[in-house]
Amino acid sequence: MESNLIDVEKSTYLETLGSRGIYKTYLSSLIEIASKTELGDNKVSFWRILNIIKSLIDDSKKEKASHLLPILTTSDAKKNFIYNLLKDKFPNQIVLYIPICPIYVRAFYHVYNCLIEELGFEILETINLDPQTIDKNDVYKALYKYQQKSDSYDLFKRWFYEDKLDYKEKRELELNTNISDDKNSLEIIKLICESFKNKVLLFFDDIELISQKYGAQYGNELGEKAQIVFLNTLASLYNEVSNIIILLPCAKESWQSLLKYSNNYFRNLMVSKKIEFYDLEELKRKMTKVMDFYWIQNNMRPPTNPFFPLNNDLLEAFFEQAEGNLETFFNLSIKRIEDILSGRISSEDLD
Repeated sequence: MESNLIDVEKSTYLETLGSRGIYKTYLSSLIEIASKTELGDNKVSFWRILNIIKSLIDDSKKEKASHLLPILTTSDAKKNFIYNLLKDKFPNQIVLYIPICPIYVRAFYHVYNCLIEELGFEILETINLDPQTIDKNDVYKALYKYQQKSDSYDLFKRWFYEDKLDYKEKRELELNTNISDDKNSLEIIKLICESFKNKVLLFFDDIELISQKYGAQYGNELGEKAQIVFLNTLASLYNEVSNIIILLPCAKESWQSLLKYSNNYFRNLMVSKKIEFYDLEELKRKMTKVMDFYWIQNNMRPPTNPFFPLNNDLLEAFFEQAEGNLETFFNLSIKRIEDILSGRISSEDLD
């Protein structure tokens, strides 16, 4: 591969493209992928997802609010890809992975446990409590006593851990409820998430598999009930916790079946916010192979820039301009090459 293209080499490559227009046939051959792509699906690249999340974070700085972003994918590998890149690209945000909720665990308590596992129990020490709210409920009372290192500090810590307390220990704490109670778990989730200056990103994995997984183990009725309960939990998180972005990756093939388990309000919300992830990197690799073959057929070494005379930024821009429609994407790409070859667009800055 060339390390740099000098002007003469650029001219040679452009001359070849101009005289051997079969490159259009090669690139167009990839449009067969587009036959599976329907218009209006709002397919986006990972970079577009990043920009969407950045916008949600910026909007939240102006007005305290939660956000929801369902992301349709074609495989578990795509889900993992998105999560890992989110962790990498948002180093100043909490990006919390939340696996499928065990059927024997309350959904809110499951989210709370994931927060504690990720952030450590020390996070409870950093929450600022208004002294006037101490008697608001058991969570505030327990958190205040815990932070004050009261004589019952260890017992309060066990209460937050959901350790079993005997009758005498419960009387000493003067608490009548458990942290796993829905009201308490939701309250501590709010306190933890809202203690951060930056938005907390909650990445819920495999939510579409709850009914299937537990239906196979315990019967369809129980599996469907678990699915409904968890979706209701997500709706409550969205409505009541103000410093979170709820990310819902979902296998595209399971999306419609997932919607039927949600109430009308949350179903409409998910549909209106839904985007579909398309791995543009995979498409770029296919383009590279096709164009490498083109150059080799013309007895030329492939240029350093595998997308010559285009570039990575242009391909990203074309994909967004095409709104994820692959046929439009390739037409834009081919037209830009034609514009360069005809001189309608300058070739001075080509890589």
